Amino acid sequence: MYKFGMEWTVVYLNNAVQAEVETLSAELRARFRRIVELILSKGLEQVRQTLPQAFGGPVVGDAAERTEHHRPRHLRGGKQPARRRAARFRQKKREDTAARLGDRTGEGEGRRVSVSRMYVPVEESFRRWDQEPTFRRAYGVLEDAFALAAELIDARAQAGLSQETVAERMRTSQQTISRLEGGAANPSLRTLRRFAQATGTKLRISFEPTTKKAR
Repeated sequence: MYKFGMEWTVVYLNNAVQAEVETLSAELRARFRRIVELILSKGLEQVRQTLPQAFGGPVVGDAAERTEHHRPRHLRGGKQPARRRAARFRQKKREDTAARLGDRTGEGEGRRVSVSRMYVPVEESFRRWDQEPTFRRAYGVLEDAFALAAELIDARAQAGLSQETVAERMRTSQQTISRLEGGAANPSLRTLRRFAQATGTKLRISFEPTTKKAR
C-alpha cells in the first residue's frame, strides 16, 4: 500500500502474493476488495486498526467453513509476524513506486515473457473477478455492511476520536469497534445508538426504493 501525495494506492507485494490471494473463495475475495475500497476512500490512517479484524467476521457460504490452516498466512486470524506485516504495508515516494509497478519482461526462446513483478496493482485481480458471477454476488451481499462501516468511520473521524476512546465510552473493547468498522459485524439498533452517543452524533435510518416506479 502506498500514498501518492494525498491518495493511497493498494498493491500486491509481488506475483506470489497475488497468486495466493487468487486462491481464496469468492466470498473472501469480495471482502478483500471491500476492505481495499474502504482504505482508498477513507485512508489507511482511519482503517489501519480495522485490518486485523476485517476477515474475522461472518462471511457468506462455504467461506465460513474455511479453517485458519487453509487461509493464506497473511490472513490467518489477521495475525502475522511483524517483519512480514512491515513488508505488506509501506509508504514510498511516487518515483520509487512507479518504477516498480507494471510488467517486467525478458526474452525467452525468441519471445517476450513476463517475469516476477514487484508491487502488482490489485485492480488487475478486480477486473478479472468482475467476470465471475459468484464473485459479483458475494461482493453485492457485502454492500450494506461496508456502507455502514464507512458511515461509522466517518462519524468517529469527524468527532476526532480513536477507536479506543469510542470503545471506552461504549464500555466495550477496541476490537469490537474494529469489527464494526470493518464490515465484520451485524450490529443491533441498540449498538448503533450507543455508537452515535459515543461520537456525539444522531442516528438516522432511511429507506430508498430499489427500482423506479413505472409511470
